[in-house]
Amino acid sequence: MNVKQMRLNLLFTSISFILSLGLNFYITPVLSEHLGDAAYGFVGMSNDFVSYASTIAAVLNSVAARFITIEMYQKNYKKANKYYVSLLVANSILAVVLAIIGASFVAKMESILVIPESLNSSVKITFILTFLNYIIILITTVFSICTYVTNRLDIAGFRNSISYIIRFLIIVVLFHCVGVKMYYIAFATIISTIFLAITNIKLTKKLVPEFSFDIKNFDVGCVRVLALSGIWMAISNLSQILMTGLDSVITNKMLGADAMGILGIARTIPNAIILAISTLGVIFTPNFVKLYAEGKRKELILACNKSIQVMAMVLGVPIVGVMIFGSHFYSLWLPYKTINEIEMIQILSVLMMMQSVFNMLTISIAQLSVVTNKLKTPVFVSLFLGFINIIIVVILIKYTNLGLYAVAGVSSILFIVRYLIFNPVYAAYVLKTKWYTFYGTIGKNILCLLLLTVIYKLISKYVILMNWQIFIPTMAFIGVVGYIIVILLNKILGKKRCFSRKDSENVGEN
Repeated sequence: MNVKQMRLNLLFTSISFILSLGLNFYITPVLSEHLGDAAYGFVGMSNDFVSYASTIAAVLNSVAARFITIEMYQKNYKKANKYYVSLLVANSILAVVLAIIGASFVAKMESILVIPESLNSSVKITFILTFLNYIIILITTVFSICTYVTNRLDIAGFRNSISYIIRFLIIVVLFHCVGVKMYYIAFATIISTIFLAITNIKLTKKLVPEFSFDIKNFDVGCVRVLALSGIWMAISNLSQILMTGLDSVITNKMLGADAMGILGIARTIPNAIILAISTLGVIFTPNFVKLYAEGKRKELILACNKSIQVMAMVLGVPIVGVMIFGSHFYSLWLPYKTINEIEMIQILSVLMMMQSVFNMLTISIAQLSVVTNKLKTPVFVSLFLGFINIIIVVILIKYTNLGLYAVAGVSSILFIVRYLIFNPVYAAYVLKTKWYTFYGTIGKNILCLLLLTVIYKLISKYVILMNWQIFIPTMAFIGVVGYIIVILLNKILGKKRCFSRKDSENVGEN
C-alpha cells in the first residue's frame, strides 16, 4: 500500500471538506436570517431533487471508475478507452433527457410543493440553475475518473478546494454588493463546476494520455456492461433517497415550508459529516481495486482494517465533539434563534448524526461490494430499509406528535442497523473470509469513542462558551485532547491483532 499517497489523498480531501464546511456555515445563517427558514430549506431541496435525477445517471457512472481502473491495471488500454468514450457519449444523451425532465418539473412545481408566494420566482430560478449545474457535471464526469484511475485523489482534493474558494468568493461578493438571493448560491456553484470541468479535461490528457475521444470507439457492449452492473448501484441510490432524500419533501407536504427550513438547518452539520465520511471513505478504494485485481487478498484485508482505523482516528473526535458541544455552537452560529429553536435544532442534529459513527467505521469496507462487483444483496437490503423508513415516518407524523423528530430519528436508527450488522458481515463474505473479520477493529474503535463521549460529557459540565473568542480556542484545545485520548486508547486496546493468523490463512476459502 502506498502510504505516502494515501496520506496525500487524505490531506487534500480533508482540506476540501473543511472549505466546503466553512462555505455552508457562512451561507446558512445569512439565508435563514434574511430570507427565512423556508428559503434555506428550498436550497437544500433543490439539491435533493438533483439527487433524484442522479439516480438515473448512476446506472452508468457508479461503477465506471471501477471497470476502467481494472482495465488500466491489467494494461488493457484499448478496452479502457472504449469504456471512456462510451461513457462520455451515453452521459451526453442522458443529460438531454434529464434536462427535459427538469424543465417539466420546474414548470409544474407549484402544484407539487408548498411554496410561499414571496419565494416562488426565486425557488424556480434556484431549481433551474441547480439542474443546469448537474447537467454540466453529468456531461463532464467522465473526465474526473482520471484521478481515481491513477490514485491521485490528492489532486482532486486540491482542485475541489480551489473550486470551493471560487464559489465562496462569488457568493460573498454577490451577497454584499448586490443583495441576498437564494439563487446566487446555485449560480456560484455553476461557475465552480465549470472550473472543475476544465481542469478535469486538462488532467485527463496529462494523467491518462491513453484516453482519446474517437466516436468509433463507442461500444454499446461497454454501455451494457456498465448498465448491468450499475443498475444495482442506481437502485442503491434510490434506497438512499427513500432513507433521507425524501425528508424535505415529506416535511414540506406534511409539516410545512418553515418546518422544512428548520430541518434543513439541523441537517447542515450532519450533512457535512456525511460528506466528509463519503469523501474520505473512498480514498482507500483505488488501492482496494488494485489489490483485488492483483489477487492479493490477505493484503486487501489488512488494508481494509487499516482504513477502518484511519477513518475512526480522523473523524471520530469531531463527530463526538459536535454531538456533545453542538448546542454551544448553534447558540453562537444562529443568535437570532430562540432557546427552544436552538434546543430543537441540536436534538435533530444529534438524531441525524448517531448513524455517522457506524457509517464512518464501515463505509470503506462497504466499497468492497463495488470492488468485487457483488452489488445485488446490499441493494436489496438498502431498498427494504428505505421503504420501511418512509412507511414508519409517515405513520409517526400522521398519528403522533413527534413531527420532525420522527423524520430525523427513524432513518438514523435504520442506518445504524445497516452499518453495524450488514456491512461488516457482507464485506467479509465477498472476500470469502470469516464473518467476524472486521468486528475486532470496529469494536475497538466503538469502545474508544464511547469512552471519549463520557470524557467530553464530563468536560461539558464545566465549560462556558459565551462568544466565538472563547469557543474557537476552547474547542481547538478540547479537540487536541480528544485526539490524544483516542490515540492512547487505541494503543492500549490495540495490542491484539485485528484478525488472527488462522483467519488470514483462510482468506479465499469458501
